[in-house]
Amino acid sequence: GPCCGGRVQPRAVMAASGGSGASSGENHVKEETAWERFAPEFLKSMVYGGMDGIITTFAIVCAACGADFASKDILIVGVSSLVADAISMGIGDFLSDRTEQDYARTVREKKRQLLQHSPQAAHQVLVQAYCKQGISASDAEKMARILGTYEGAFLDHCMIHDDGVMPPDDEPSSVQKGVVTFFSFLVFGSVPLAVFLVGDTIQHMFSRSPLLVSSVASAMTMFVLGVLSGTLTQQGVLRSGIFMTLHGLLAAYAAYAIGQGMDAMGNGEDSTNSSWASAGGGISSDGAGQDL
Repeated sequence: GPCCGGRVQPRAVMAASGGSGASSGENHVKEETAWERFAPEFLKSMVYGGMDGIITTFAIVCAACGADFASKDILIVGVSSLVADAISMGIGDFLSDRTEQDYARTVREKKRQLLQHSPQAAHQVLVQAYCKQGISASDAEKMARILGTYEGAFLDHCMIHDDGVMPPDDEPSSVQKGVVTFFSFLVFGSVPLAVFLVGDTIQHMFSRSPLLVSSVASAMTMFVLGVLSGTLTQQGVLRSGIFMTLHGLLAAYAAYAIGQGMDAMGNGEDSTNSSWASAGGGISSDGAGQDL
C-alpha cells in the first residue's frame, strides 16, 4: 500500500495528512482518483485538440473562401488537412506526454538511488528545499524525518520541492491522451467543414452564404471550448469563452484576407501574362507578314 513504501501522489499525501482518520483519508484519496485526478487530464487533451482543430480548419476554410474556391475544392483541402493535422496533433501530444513522464521517472529514480545509498544526503536535500520555502530549519528537519519513513511520499516531496518536477502519473497513459487529442481535433475541426457538405442547399433555402453559417457555428463551438477551458483552469468561464472566440475569429479573418489578397495577385498576374501573350502574338504576325 502507499504507506509501506509505495508511490504516493502529492494530492494523496496532502489528503492523508489532513487531520481526519487514516481510513477516511484513504477513502477521500480513492474518490479523487476516480474523478478529480484523471478527468482533468482528459479534459485538457480534449480542449487542447478541439481548439487547435476548429481554429486551424476554420482558418483554412476562410482562406479558401477568400480565394474564391468552389465548395468541392474547400471540402477536399479542408478534409485532407483535417485528417493530417489530427494525426500529427495526436502523435505530438502522445510524444510530449511520454517525454515528460520519462523525464519524471528518471528524476525519481535518481532520488531513489540517493535515498538508498546516502539517506543522510537525501534527508538534507529535502530539508534545504523546505528551508528555501521559508520553513524554519527545525520544522524542516521534523518534516523530512517523518517523510523519511515513507519512501514514496519522501520521493514525491523531493521531486516537487527540490527539482520542481511533478511525480510521473500511472494513469491516464500517454496513448490515451494522444487518442483523445486526435478525436477531439477531428470532431471539433469538422464543424467549419460540415456546412459545405450542404452549402448549395443552405444558399438556396436560407439565402445565406455557407461561410456565414460556418462562421456562426464555429464561433459558438469555440465559445463552448473556451468555457470548458475556463472550467479546467478555474478562471472566469465567460471571459475565457469570449477570448477563445475572438482568438479564433482573428485567425480566420487574417486567413481570409491573405487568401483574398493572394487570389487578387494571381488574377493580376494572369491578366498581365495574357496581355504580353497578345502583344507577342501581334509582333509575330507582323514579322510573318514582313517575311512574306
